[in-house]
Amino acid sequence: MKKKIMSLLTACLLMCSFCVTSVSAAEAVPVQEVEVVQEGASARATDYFSGLTGTMNSYNGAQSRIFERSSGSIPSDSTITSVEAYVSVSSGSSPFYLVIKAPDRTVREVYVRSSGYYTLDFSGVDAYGTWQVYIYSTGGVSTATANVKYYYQSTQSGWGW
Repeated sequence: MKKKIMSLLTACLLMCSFCVTSVSAAEAVPVQEVEVVQEGASARATDYFSGLTGTMNSYNGAQSRIFERSSGSIPSDSTITSVEAYVSVSSGSSPFYLVIKAPDRTVREVYVRSSGYYTLDFSGVDAYGTWQVYIYSTGGVSTATANVKYYYQSTQSGWGW
């Protein structure tokens, strides 16, 4: 009797699982904030593009592999407001410098000892083009990955406000 009940319950569960419709979530689209500077003036839009690096390895001060990120199809008048990187440092890594190079060859670096968020000042630098990210160790072996967000601002005209 117990076997029949268990078989019936198993059959019911299987039937229910076949009737369930799968649902997929839509990809999130970056939010665009719009700020009106003053009445009659142009509006400014703030947005970002981002990119992940692969594993960056550095030994005794040598530069790691360079990871590139295109700004994509952002407006041509866009300038950077800030650059934020979440750096994930592998266990046992030596401290290192995270280096970010803008398309106009402006370079900023930050000293990294542990995983966390790091902000680099690229205020006013042209955002459009290919950005580069790499590390170099201060000695020993350093291994890390980074997720970099490039926040930019663009003057938009002719929006009809």
